[in-house]
Amino acid sequence: MIRQRRAAALEPAASPLEDQQIALALIGRLKSLHQAVVQQLQQDPEASHSQITHWSIDSDRLLHARNMLANVDLG
Repeated sequence: MIRQRRAAALEPAASPLEDQQIALALIGRLKSLHQAVVQQLQQDPEASHSQITHWSIDSDRLLHARNMLANVDLG
């Protein structure tokens, strides 16, 4: 177990492009989750308007974060 940790620590880090792709994938998954929650809340008669608004705002922020990250020039 300790040898595995040491070996993992010695492996080269991902390239900036790989890091960017990982981050974009994570943001994409979070955005999908937020959109699904918003859709569920919209169909729930007991959901408050403020809940829907907060989840929608977070989803929009994730979209902007994804767009900014996708436009970073790594070269």
